[in-house]
This record gives sequence, C-alpha cells and structure tokens, in this order.
Amino acid sequence: MMTPAQRAAPVLAALLARSGAPCCQLISACAPALTAAGWSSGGPSGDDASDATSSSGREPSYIAVGLPTSQSPLGRRSLAPGPGPVYRSTGHTGRPGLLRGTAGGLLRGSSAFPSLGSQLTCLRHKGTTNLDEATQAAGLSRAAVSPDVLSRVKDHGLLHTAGLIGGKWTETASDKGTFEVHNPATGAVLATMPRMRADETRAAIAAAHAVLPQWRHKPAKERAAILRKWHDLILQHQHDIATIMTLECGKPTAEALGEIASGAASVEWFAAEAVRVCGDVLEPHNRDRRMLVIKQPVGVVGAITPWNFPMSMITRKVAPALAAGCTVILKPAELTPLTALALAELAERAGLPDGCLNIVIGDAPAIGHELVSSDTVRKLGFTGSTAVGRLLAAGAGQAVKRISLELGGNAPVIVFGDADLELAAKGIVGSALRNAGQTCICANRVFVHDSVYDKLAEAVVEHTRKLKTGDGLEPGVNVGPLITPAALDKVTGHVTDAVAKGGKLLAGGSKPELPAPLSGGNFFAPTVIGDATIDMRCFKEETFGPLIPLFRFSTDEEAVLLANTTEYGLAAYFYTRDLARAWRVAEELEFGMIGLNEVAITSEVAPFGGVKASGLGREQSKYGLSEFLDVKYVCMGLGYAESG
Repeated sequence: MMTPAQRAAPVLAALLARSGAPCCQLISACAPALTAAGWSSGGPSGDDASDATSSSGREPSYIAVGLPTSQSPLGRRSLAPGPGPVYRSTGHTGRPGLLRGTAGGLLRGSSAFPSLGSQLTCLRHKGTTNLDEATQAAGLSRAAVSPDVLSRVKDHGLLHTAGLIGGKWTETASDKGTFEVHNPATGAVLATMPRMRADETRAAIAAAHAVLPQWRHKPAKERAAILRKWHDLILQHQHDIATIMTLECGKPTAEALGEIASGAASVEWFAAEAVRVCGDVLEPHNRDRRMLVIKQPVGVVGAITPWNFPMSMITRKVAPALAAGCTVILKPAELTPLTALALAELAERAGLPDGCLNIVIGDAPAIGHELVSSDTVRKLGFTGSTAVGRLLAAGAGQAVKRISLELGGNAPVIVFGDADLELAAKGIVGSALRNAGQTCICANRVFVHDSVYDKLAEAVVEHTRKLKTGDGLEPGVNVGPLITPAALDKVTGHVTDAVAKGGKLLAGGSKPELPAPLSGGNFFAPTVIGDATIDMRCFKEETFGPLIPLFRFSTDEEAVLLANTTEYGLAAYFYTRDLARAWRVAEELEFGMIGLNEVAITSEVAPFGGVKASGLGREQSKYGLSEFLDVKYVCMGLGYAESG
C-alpha cells in the first residue's frame, strides 16, 4: 500500500507543473484541501522529523516543496536517496509549466533541511490517508495510471484519468463503472478511466453553452493568440505526447511525432485563419438599401474522434471550432483517451477559458445520443465507421443539426504501364502499412497494369520485407500492433479468405514471432497477396490492417471501373507519366481526394473529406473553417424613399 507521502507527491507535482504561480502561493491556495486530507504546514527538524507520531498512532509523513527562488538549489539539481526519515521532495525551477527534479525522491534525513532554509516549505501529514479528497478539491484527477506510463512520461501533469467539464477534472459516481485502456503491443493495462454517460455529457453541454457568449465575443486576435500558445505547448511536449500515443494506440514513435507535427500545424493554421473570417458587401438592388453578409460562430459543437489518429483528429475539429468562436464538447475514443486529455491539459495551460473545451470519456452510445439530440449543440463532427456515421446522420437530420462525417475509405491505387515503378512501390508500401494499415486513406486495393505487374509486385515485396514489426517505442520499428484482438481477427480473416480463393502469399501472412511480452500483442506481419480477385473480402471490405492485395487490369477504363466499384469515396491514388491520362482519370475517379504520383496528400491548407458513403463536409483548410460558421444576411434601409 502506498504511503500518504507517496500518494501526495504526484498531486503536488501536477499542481506545480500546471501553474506558473510561485510554489508558496500554490501551497497556500491548496491549504484548505490539504488540511481536509490531514496535511499541515510546518518545517521538520530534529526529533520532530524522525520521532513524532500522529494522534492516530501512525508515523507522520512530510512533503518538502522547494520554492522557486533564484538561489534555490532544489530547482537546480536532483536530490539523492539516502537513509533516515523519508521526505518526499518536489523540486521546481520557477518557470511556468515546467517541473524539474523528482516528485517523490528521497531526502537524506533532517540534515538536508537547514541548508535549504526558508526556500523549503514542508507539509506534515497527521496520519490520515484521505488524499483523494485533497486531490479532487485541488481540481486534479485521481491517479489511476500504470507505473510503466509514469516512468516514460516526464511531465506527469499531462496524465489525467478524468473528464474535463467546465474547467474541472471530473470523475463519475462509483456506481457508473470504469473502463481500462490497454497497450495493444503487450495487452498491459495503462490506465483506468471513469465511464461517463448522459449526465456528464449534459453537464459538459451546459458548461460549453455558458461560456459561449464570452468566447464568441472575444476578439479574433485574442482567440488566435491562445491557439498559437496551444500550438507552441504541443510542440514543447511532443515527446511526452508521442510516448502516450504510442503506448495507447501502438504506432511507432516516428509516426506519432509526425502526427503531432501535423496536428500542431492545424492549430497554427487555424489560429492564423481566425482573424480572416470576413463577410461581404453586396451591391443593392435599390438606392435606399445596404446589403451585408456576416459570418458568425455556429455555437456549441460536439466532436467525436477515433483511436487511429488520437491527436490530429482532435485538432482538426477543435482548432477550427475555437478559431471560429465556437465552444466544444469532445468525446475521444475509449481506446485512446490519454492523448486527448493531455491535449486538453495543454489547452488549459495556454489560457483557454474554462468550458471552451470539455471532454467526456466512456459510454459512446449514451454520449453520442446526448450530443446529437441536444438542442444546444448546433454542430456535430464525427470521424469513424460508416455504420455509426449513418446513425449520427439520421439523428442530426431529425434534429435539423449541421453535421460533418469522415467515414470509411477502401482507397484504390492504380499503377499504369508508364508509371515510375520504384516511386509507386515505395508509395504503396508506405501508404498501405502506415499505422499498420489502420488509416482511412491508406492503400487498400492496388490495381496494376498487366505489362508491369511482375516488376511492381517484386518491388512491393522487397520494400515490405525491409520493415521491422514490434513495439512502437523500440528504435527502428516500422510497423506496430493492431489496436485490438478483434482487429487482428479481421486481418487474419481477410488473408485466409484471399488465399482460399486463389491468392498467392508473397510476403507475411501470419503473426510474427516476437519475444514476451510482445508475443501476446496484436501483431500481424506485413502481408502481400498476389493475383487478388474481386470476389475476395479484401476487395469489398476495408481491411484496416497491414495487407497489400495486388489486382491486375488491362485497360484504363477497367482500372477506373474497378477503383470506383466500392461504396466509399474518400481517397484514391494513381501513378502515370501521361498528362492527358492524369487529367482524365482524376476527373473520372469518384473520390473526394486524389493523389497523382503521390500518397502523402494531407495538409492543413487542403480540404479533407470524401463522397458517397465516406462522409459529408470537409475538414482542414478554409473549407473546414466554414463548417463552423453561419452565414447571416443583413439588409439595412437608409430611411428615404426612392426618388423618380
């Protein structure tokens, strides 16, 4: 069982990390909550430090908190463990948002204290263990994070195991239950989260609605400044965020850092766009009229995001909403909530007013129902499965609510006979196996002209076999695990089906042999299937895994027909050197985004979205910002009659 001091150290560490206030002010501010939990101020010395006992008969504990004075040695060095009474130390540099030293480190007996003098404030515990009350009173979530996460993340202030409602880290009643977040590489439990439901969602909606007038009327320049600060903090903490992301979704660290760069770029871009929301002045049809068009924030926004891009899918929705003057209720995926909560922590540090960004975690159907049915929520953004998207669209239609949907993909890649085969092979492998194939725009079906099929297949297999599968935290790993055992089963089923129907297994095809604890992870070796046919599941369904099926075609018309034979229409790619073909094929493909001799097509400046069953609306770019703005026409009479 943890001692009171051990349980208190993360609380004070988080307080120090989250605030720019001097430590002494923080201790004073938290005094009521700490006193309620059994802590009192005082400086241990001599016998009092080692021999005193509480009225409960328990040995008292102390927390030594260094004040951020320029001479304080506590903010300049780590304190080494030593024998004698245990004092839990938190060192602080005095810089806002930055914690230095070790929370919970050991000081060597009472002799350490005289040398620090007035630079050290000590909290003495009276023997109670009711720190949870102090934690909640201080506005922090109760610790429910695994030691593995704590050991890898430097800034523990980023780690939350509670929702955020109206600026307060909020847990649920105990009878509502909890859910666990797992590492897909090992199956280990990373954190335990409260399962929020309808009540918490309604509270979050109310909080967002209450602060809406304040936020929407704040000058765009001031909103932009907060977003820029958020962007800067994201980049300052990118390695911690990448670690959190890799732990909970499995993608290699390099990919996680790339996602953070992309997500932060969205925040930066929309910060700049916030001051460019302009209307129009129209030429009036009568002399005594003036006609204007103004743009205003749509209001309270609900956002539901997926697990495969737990950072960038959030910033794509939240940043334009905040830039436009909207307030947000975010529901992140249950599989990856830690990344979302870390982003919210940084938004708070950036100065975002309480209630502008609220996060509810837990029961997806209950939360989704409240967001789609509430009259207060005027816009809903969702990224996820087409099946859920259809349900949300139906609910939004019933409520006459604006909605943006980014749904399934099943993207085709066409390699024509005149293509640069090496460029195509690298692009196909990079796209198909990014995030272990768990992206909505990754290459799912590869159509290759008969004349270059064998050469292209050989090059794809060669590049695939160079990739290393394993824990995304390990150096050199290119392909991480699938997110869940169910996802692993689906990939296995697609491969088994393809081979049974005549497909040739050119690479992979099974779980790789990895040492424990990875042997129990959701891994599947990158797989290439040759001579794929249209009766296979991998043609009809989106695999969402590390599978590259190679199909043959003979004519341009056949290739376009095969590519368009899907209910989805998100992204498509093709390789050719023929300019006339490039224009013709780009116009004939029924997809919202086209990559010509390129698979890395996403950018904060370009619209992202699809057609058909792949969704409605657009994210990113000026088109994405317009999703959060209402257009209002104002006609003003000048008060005099038209003269003849």
